[in-house]
Amino acid sequence: MSTRATQPRIGIGVSDFRKLRERDLLFIDKSMFLAEVMDTGAEILLLPRPRRFGKTLNLSMLRYFLERQQDRQQKKRHARLFEGLAISATQSFTEHFARYPVIFLTFKDIKERDFSESLFDLQRLMRAEIVRLAGDGCADTAAQDQVTHGLVPGSSKGQQETQLGLNFSRGNSASPGPWLGGPR
Repeated sequence: MSTRATQPRIGIGVSDFRKLRERDLLFIDKSMFLAEVMDTGAEILLLPRPRRFGKTLNLSMLRYFLERQQDRQQKKRHARLFEGLAISATQSFTEHFARYPVIFLTFKDIKERDFSESLFDLQRLMRAEIVRLAGDGCADTAAQDQVTHGLVPGSSKGQQETQLGLNFSRGNSASPGPWLGGPR
C-alpha cells in the first residue's frame, strides 16, 4: 500500500490563496496574519520579506478575506476558503469578512528590462484590475486573463489602450511622463 495518496501535495510556485485551497494543496495556517493586520489600526503596513517568503500568498489571502462580494455564491465560495483555519473562529472574521472593496495588484510577473516596457505592463495590470472591479463579475477570470494578456478585441501590446476611457499607450521616449514627474 502506497502512502503517497495520503501525503499532502505541495503547491510549488502557487501564490494565489484560492488556487491553493481549492486544489487542496499543503497550506501552513498563517490566517491569524489577517487578524493582526485588522487589529493594528495602521494606515500603512510595510511587509518586508526575502524572495519566495510568501508575500504574494499572504496578500492574496488578505484579498480573499476582505474583498466584498455582490454575489451570494461567490461569498460562500470565499468563506469555504477559510473553513478550518484559525481566523474563521475569530471576531475579526465576523467583523471584516467580505466587506470591503479591494484593489489587488502584484508586480511579481513584471520582468521587463527597461522602464517603458515595465510601465506598460503595470498599466495593463491596472486596467485589468479596473475592468475586474467595474465589471461587477469579479469571478470572471477568463475575461480578466484576456485583458491582462492583451487579448481583448481591439487591444494589443503595441496599440493605444482606450477602453474604459483610459489611455495606456506605449511611448517611444524614455520619459516617464507627467504622472511620474516627467515632462508635461
